[in-house]
Order: sequence, then C-alpha cells, then structure tokens
Amino acid sequence: MPENTDGFNETQSFKEIQKEAKSLSKWFENIAKIKTSDPQALVQLDKALQTLPDDAEFIHLYQAYKDKVRSFITTARQNRANNIKRLISAYIRDKQQSGQAIREFVKGWRIGPLELQIDFDQAMISFRYNQEILTKWQSVGSVEDIQKAEVAALTLLEKAALPPDLLTRVFWEAYLEARKRNSRSLDQSLVAINEFYREVRIALVRSRFETKKPHVKLDRFVEFPKYAFLYNLDLYRAMTSQIPAEIKLAWQTGSMREVNKGNGVVVNGLNAANEYKFICYVKQAQEGN
Repeated sequence: MPENTDGFNETQSFKEIQKEAKSLSKWFENIAKIKTSDPQALVQLDKALQTLPDDAEFIHLYQAYKDKVRSFITTARQNRANNIKRLISAYIRDKQQSGQAIREFVKGWRIGPLELQIDFDQAMISFRYNQEILTKWQSVGSVEDIQKAEVAALTLLEKAALPPDLLTRVFWEAYLEARKRNSRSLDQSLVAINEFYREVRIALVRSRFETKKPHVKLDRFVEFPKYAFLYNLDLYRAMTSQIPAEIKLAWQTGSMREVNKGNGVVVNGLNAANEYKFICYVKQAQEGN
C-alpha cells in the first residue's frame, strides 16, 4: 500500500479501522461462543443480551463506523491515485529523456513494445503486449517497482521469440494444416487467425518431437500463450521481405463485427510509434506481396 503521501498513512489508518471493527464485534463474541449443548446456554444468551447497547446507541455507533470507513476508502483511493500519478509521471519522464518511443492512450501508455495499463484507484499496473497480459496486476510504491515489472515483461517477450528459421517453417506448416481443416470458408485458402494459432501450437510441439526422443520432457512450446503468438506474429510480419515467396504468408483484416466477436487479434505492437491493427485471417501471399 502507498504510504505517507500528503501526510496520509494508509496502512496505519486501515489498522485503526480494523481495530475499531474488532471493538464493535466484541458485543457479539460472547453470543457466538455459547455452546448450544450447554444446559446454561439460554442463561448465558440472556446475560450477553443485557450487555448490548440500546437500539439508539447501537444505531449511532454503527452509522458512525460506516461513515468513517467510507471516508477512509475515499481518502485512500485518492491518495493511491495521486501517488501512482506521481510515479507514472516520473517513469514516463525518464523514458522520454532516454529517447524511447512512447505514446499515451486511453488506459495507459505504450512504451516500446509494451503496453502499460494503470489502475489509479488501486495504485496497480500491468504490462501487456498487443493487449494480452504479460504481467499480472501488481501494486507499485516506487518508480523502481514499475521498472522491475517492465524488465519482467520484456524478459517474457525475449524468451517467447522463436528463431527466424523455426518461425518461418512452423507458420507455414500451421497454415497448411489449418487450410486442410478449413471447411467453413467459401475461400478455402483463407484461414481464421484463431484456427491458425491453434495449428501453430501443434506445429511447435511437433517440431520438438522431431529433435527430441519421445520420452524427453517437452519445453516451453507446450505452453505458448497468446502474447507469445502475437509477438512472433509481429516478428514474422517484420521480416516478410526475407521469406521465400513460395512459403510466405499474408494477413487480412475482417469486419468490425468479426473483431468485436473475438475473431480477430491485435498486431503491430513492436513499436509504440505504430498504430495497432486487427487481423482476422491468414492466407498465402500473392507474388509481389
């Protein structure tokens, strides 16, 4: 939790709220502890009842406590928002001074290949790639916390990158397999991107069996999350000019309706200076593309 911003100590105030809650709950502890099998249970319940405050006093204390908690929540959220705004500003300023490509968008910032999303109320951040989660939401109390999360996210992308030769081969094999199964499209050469992703995962596992003994444990290709697929998709698109024409793939957008239904993916995330694009289909590239 952020501490001591504008003289407000959230942790200490929270502890006071909890302490008061425990104090109020003591009135009912004796009732909760009564064993119903005890012959004196009713007597004990009657005694406990006599210790409760009268209705007017209880309502007053209860309402006062609720008001105090509401006030605390409002102040804590405002404090967190102010604190993380200050941290994000310092972090972005450092990025700007280093000359790294950055741009602001609705939910946060794009920084290089990363997307920084911010929850101001909770003072939490999450790094993403093409809108897919890289790092889970986490609290930050310093610029260093943000930088560590950034390094963790970049490391995930680095580890996800496939060697160019493997990437080219696996994508082509996945396309051919997806095209064989393509019975729903009027254009048999046009493959839905989500079906292509499924075949990429299968092709990756198959590629490991080709180089390893059957009993050897498979590695990271068993887990190939969507961010890894999208990152390699962008890497592939970036090296399209180097891919032999006979195995080169091309990409096609879909209607907004298809995108909204989840039939497309976000691409173009390698550089914050580039606008995001949506891809819904993959096909074999025509000569000259």
